[in-house]
Amino acid sequence: MRIKNRPVRSIFRQNRIWFYGERQTIFNVQLLDPVEQSIEGVTLYRFDKSGTRLVQRIDARSARYRRGRWEFSRVTIRSFRPDGSVRTRSFPRRVLRLAEKPGDISQYRERPEQMNFRALAEYVRKLRRSGFDPASYVVDLHAKLALPLVSLVVTLLAIPFAFRAGPAGGIVASLGASITLGFAYWIVISIGISLGHSAKLAPALAAWLPNVFFLSLAGYLWLHLEQ
Repeated sequence: MRIKNRPVRSIFRQNRIWFYGERQTIFNVQLLDPVEQSIEGVTLYRFDKSGTRLVQRIDARSARYRRGRWEFSRVTIRSFRPDGSVRTRSFPRRVLRLAEKPGDISQYRERPEQMNFRALAEYVRKLRRSGFDPASYVVDLHAKLALPLVSLVVTLLAIPFAFRAGPAGGIVASLGASITLGFAYWIVISIGISLGHSAKLAPALAAWLPNVFFLSLAGYLWLHLEQ
């Protein structure tokens, strides 16, 4: 999805909007009203040209888009100098000319599960470059590789059950085992991804541990098939 011939740069998560704007600027918006063309609880992070050093942070209670410019209210601007010092200024109102319009933010609705692998990988890269922790999205990134293996893993698990049941009940046993194991698999992988999102497990481990566990179980069953 693209907006006005350029890639969209925002993602919605827990009623908060992270929007990658132009000129190395990141928006964090609590609430967007596209009808009123206003935003509430907004923070702007401005980085240097390399995108590695934060040079300015702008916090505002609200902002309205009027006549091609943003009018911010109750604004605090912090400028971070190369020597480590910080200059803080506060204004009851402040007009900022930004390239972004309310429509640039409001039109985007994709979530990680709706993004393809390349788009999500690029989003993770931008988060890291901008100094944010992308762990939750790294879990989703690994899951995009791990989840397609579900059918293969379940099949490898179901076949030994079919052989154990013998020719007469093989098909029924295989079908029943596939359904049961598939259900169990989805429960385990859902728990793993949830633990990864809550930072209880490392991202790669959260997404791949269910595959490793069930593949190990399948290997055990195959090795003991004749016994």
